[in-house]
Amino acid sequence: MCIMFIGTVFALTSVVEALTPIAASPLYTFVYNATLLTFSGAFYILSSAINFLDVILLSCVVVLQRASPVHPYSRIQVPE
Repeated sequence: MCIMFIGTVFALTSVVEALTPIAASPLYTFVYNATLLTFSGAFYILSSAINFLDVILLSCVVVLQRASPVHPYSRIQVPE
């Protein structure tokens, strides 16, 4: 990854982390209210699906890290 994009990646991560609770609350409320009479535990399946997606993404990260060569840490030289 280019050194110049590290800040952009962290900013995007922070934005997603901040927006997740805003989107999750209405999503869980909608699923619970829509399935209350038929299957009130559907939001548990939603949580399991989200956690399964997290496990898949983290597994991809682990595989990519193991496949890439190890580089020792060095001081970042910022171009002037």
